[in-house]
Amino acid sequence: MRKIAFIAIILFVLLSLNGCAEKEPEAPVYRPVSNHSVVKKSLPDMSQALVVSVLKGNSLIVKINDSEREFTLAGVDFPKIYTPYGLPENEDENALKFITSLKGSTVYLEADISSGSGALEGYIYIAKPGEISDQEIRDKMLNARLILMGYAKTSLNKDFKYVNYFMEYETEARNDRAGIWDKGPIIDQGPFQAAAVQANSFPYETDSEYATIGSIKFKDVETIGKDFEWQYNGFSYRWWVEVPQSLVDWDRKISDTCPKFYASDGSTQNQMLFSMNEDEKHLLAAYSTEAKGNFAVWAAEEQNNRLTAILGEKLLARAQADGFDDYQTADFVLCFVCEALKYSEANMRLPAQTLIDNGDGDCKALLFASIIKNMGYNVSLLVSGENMAVGVAFQQAPEDDAFSYHEFKGSRYYFAQTSAPGWHIGEKGDSKSWENIACYTVSQEDISTG
Repeated sequence: MRKIAFIAIILFVLLSLNGCAEKEPEAPVYRPVSNHSVVKKSLPDMSQALVVSVLKGNSLIVKINDSEREFTLAGVDFPKIYTPYGLPENEDENALKFITSLKGSTVYLEADISSGSGALEGYIYIAKPGEISDQEIRDKMLNARLILMGYAKTSLNKDFKYVNYFMEYETEARNDRAGIWDKGPIIDQGPFQAAAVQANSFPYETDSEYATIGSIKFKDVETIGKDFEWQYNGFSYRWWVEVPQSLVDWDRKISDTCPKFYASDGSTQNQMLFSMNEDEKHLLAAYSTEAKGNFAVWAAEEQNNRLTAILGEKLLARAQADGFDDYQTADFVLCFVCEALKYSEANMRLPAQTLIDNGDGDCKALLFASIIKNMGYNVSLLVSGENMAVGVAFQQAPEDDAFSYHEFKGSRYYFAQTSAPGWHIGEKGDSKSWENIACYTVSQEDISTG
């Protein structure tokens, strides 16, 4: 029986594991990809403004005529960058310094109302463009310059005017190892087949009979690759994904170490603790029976989330290309996790290891939760005894009253079972297996605090 030794550092970590997050999650917003074609078009309406100050990386105070307004840069984000080689670094500071250099300068603002938020946001040109073309965007648009210099990345929300340009610029920055992309391997995103194909016989022998997802390849590190095949909604899909060997090895080490720790005597446990860093100790504490099945920190582990964020971007693009709504998109990812990955008995595994080595229902639950969390959904782990499922919250709840959910702090978390292929979100199974449910929300705070 796994039991924590009375070691001060582990007790401290356990105290930091809350059964449910106190902060109620905000409802996610999902928007379709907008494929605007912008090639040497005439100038849109622009406003001349003066940069007064910079609030943060993507927000400035500008003076338009005699009025000061807050202006947000559209299409860019400044997330922490995770690599298999170390702790995350927040590169917002570099963007802040670059934008601050514009203080007192005259700029030109192009508004973008795609988000529908009502806020003043859009694009800032450091010099007035003669036309809207690739070269003018590269040279004069601040949003694009930040991405090209590697100070920012394209936002996960792809509903903005210049999305195609920004995604291309991000790929260039990655390949040039600019800014944030100097911290890890180059990611080569493979071809994307535009339309899904109807399934007749499965599996197919050629890629042309599949709807493919942009492959993920790391050019400059040793990797493990895997080809995934699955069906959803009558269509067949294929996806090639590579994972850095170092990340998989680290995940395997954690999976092997945790059960060994709790099966060891106090002296051995002390020796093992001495060789662990703080992140590993948080994962170890969550493995304890004292944590009561709260593996949220495993689903939010920072190095694995760097990978699952990329997986989420690719799956979201595929789902949007196929016209899936919010529910279908999450259900599509659930089908990938349950069908493309084989079931195998295992100790708890982190997402990258599960992707390569497969795993049981609990391992797949953490992978699924990690992916869709990075796609913008609010998610939780629903635990009852030995049973674990993922809870998925939607901005618009499914209309079918037969869909099962667990309500926590005003949010409905719909059941997503990962124990076998064939489950769809909202299917709960045997109700007796889901009495006395504990809800553990998976949030960004889990990454930073464990």
